[in-house]
Amino acid sequence: MTTLRKRYVVIAFIFLIGVSAVLHLWRLSSPSQPVFDEVYFSTFAAQDALHEPYLDIHPPLGRFILSLPLFFYNAKSVGDANFVRIYRSTTSTQLVTEYKPTDYKNFPYVDLRLVSVFFGLVFLSAFFLFVREIAGNNVALLALFFAVLENALLLHTRLILMDGIYLALGFLGLYLFFRKKTAPVLGGLIWGLALSVKLSALVIAGPLLILWTITDGAERKDIGKRIIKFILAGAITLLLTWFLINTSLFPVAGREALFNDLFSTGASSSFWTPVQIFAKEVSVSVTGYLGEGTNWMMSPWYFWPLMMGVMRFNLSGSNIALIGNSFVWYLGTLAVIAAIIKFVRAGIKRIGVGEEVRPALLLLGGYILSLVPFFTVIRRATFLYHYFPALAFAIALAAFLIIKFIGNKSTKIKIAVLAPIIVLTIIGFIISAPYTYGL
Repeated sequence: MTTLRKRYVVIAFIFLIGVSAVLHLWRLSSPSQPVFDEVYFSTFAAQDALHEPYLDIHPPLGRFILSLPLFFYNAKSVGDANFVRIYRSTTSTQLVTEYKPTDYKNFPYVDLRLVSVFFGLVFLSAFFLFVREIAGNNVALLALFFAVLENALLLHTRLILMDGIYLALGFLGLYLFFRKKTAPVLGGLIWGLALSVKLSALVIAGPLLILWTITDGAERKDIGKRIIKFILAGAITLLLTWFLINTSLFPVAGREALFNDLFSTGASSSFWTPVQIFAKEVSVSVTGYLGEGTNWMMSPWYFWPLMMGVMRFNLSGSNIALIGNSFVWYLGTLAVIAAIIKFVRAGIKRIGVGEEVRPALLLLGGYILSLVPFFTVIRRATFLYHYFPALAFAIALAAFLIIKFIGNKSTKIKIAVLAPIIVLTIIGFIISAPYTYGL
């Protein structure tokens, strides 16, 4: 029976990942113009390959990963991605962003979208492994099913964007931490790579803090040590990756000239110049996350659980928009509300934290902590896609509550509950699909 169950899980996992691969690859070459922030990341990837310094608030690993296919193409084809230019205004101290969207021409944009697809599938796999580790096979499979048919996650892991990369590495690091007999340093290293893509990956580590909070005695002390190792490994990986990529890709003189031009740093050539420039790059990134910002598509964090703040990606002239699967999205939100009510009524201190409720606490805590930065320290323009880590935790929480509800029920009741959920998930995906594919 155990062997059959393992085979069932493996077959179901492979099937769902296969479905996701098909959904990711269908119409991948359309549109042949940059969509939304593809204008940035295709341009930045090209500049990586051409060793031309530029300004971006994100750490460099995600852009470098996207640029890897470009090292196999000639400079002329790579140079066709020149869709945005950032420079200092001649009349003020403000930086100006000039957009020049046009066709990709000879630029191998499909190759870069394939990189995103790869990491999108890695994310789904890492998400499945993490949920399985804390909540079991059935919860993980149902959560994976929801994630595969979640349109917003699908869209952002089909385009030349970095969300799929940091989600993949972040949840893989999270899985490695929770996996038994695995050194936390390895998980922290992978999480550090996620931070090296986007600092937003910080919020993925929320369940670690929840685990420490709900554990008592000697076990709590041991978990605290593991968390410290995880965080230190992540921080060191972030700084080393950031420094090594920038210093190896771009000449010091070029980076120095860029920052002198944009910010009038006044840094002079010396032994310390690489460190000075690196410090400025880190400062620009942190300031970009914490500083004020506005954008016509921005939305506050309290809009996201209701899928408000939908974004029309109209730079390509297509019908593509960031719209999620309404059923999956609202199911996750309802699961969060239900879990909060349940724990408030029961009183965690009074009932204790047993194994049955631990997964729900980890996922609910991960969800809440994923949103905390957006109503505390972050002042930059925020968008619907910043909800992705919280959405993943909400999806897993919904799957957990559903499986827990039908756990001891008869087969007929299980089918009666799961069948409409599966059908409504598919219908929700179909309704949003025209905006996912620009149909």
